Amino acid sequence: MSTIYLYVKQHKITGIKYFGVTKKKDPFRYNGSGVRWGRHISKHGKEHIKTIEVWGFDDPDICKEFALKFSYDNDIVNSPEWANLIVEDTIIRYTGGSEKHKRSAKSMWEKDEYRKKQSISHKKAWQNNSYREDQTTKRKNNWQNSAYRSKTIIAGIQSRKSQEYLNNQQSKAKAQWSNLEFREKELLRRKEATRKIWITDGIISRTIPNTDQIPYGFVKGRKKRLQND
Repeated sequence: MSTIYLYVKQHKITGIKYFGVTKKKDPFRYNGSGVRWGRHISKHGKEHIKTIEVWGFDDPDICKEFALKFSYDNDIVNSPEWANLIVEDTIIRYTGGSEKHKRSAKSMWEKDEYRKKQSISHKKAWQNNSYREDQTTKRKNNWQNSAYRSKTIIAGIQSRKSQEYLNNQQSKAKAQWSNLEFREKELLRRKEATRKIWITDGIISRTIPNTDQIPYGFVKGRKKRLQND
């Protein structure tokens, strides 16, 4: 069995890092893969890549365990310091360019078994108190970075506007409401839930329980959105 290598690459100009896996004989000369990483080094120069760390494994299970722990410990998917789009699970899915990688990664996430495994790994990691506290602190620090916060908000808005997202949400809703138990619980919850109303002061809009008193300066209704909002 060939050696499996995990590596950390960094772009010397931008400081962005990438964590990946390869079976190539020389992981030090390998630039690394990944859609975001590939675009980043193409834009800022492949000649500025440096190898920060390399680990070699003969046992694929130990390699995978190490990779998942490293991924979660460093929050490589959410942190602005990393160019990873997904958690590194040591599955080498392609030998070609970034578009092939993108299609392969997408096909993996469409598989129920793969998504369940990722979910289980993530839940196990969050059961560790020190890991959870560390990740919470990192995420709070990330949100204090205005550039990261703006980028994340814009990405979320754009994804929710995509037809693919809307189709997925529609399919998910249909599947849930076709379940009799879910439908009964949801209808009961809605019946018992306190009805809310919209209020606005002309600048911001928010909801309050309809039994609450409307604060001074607010009136019922919502602020009208501009066409380019």
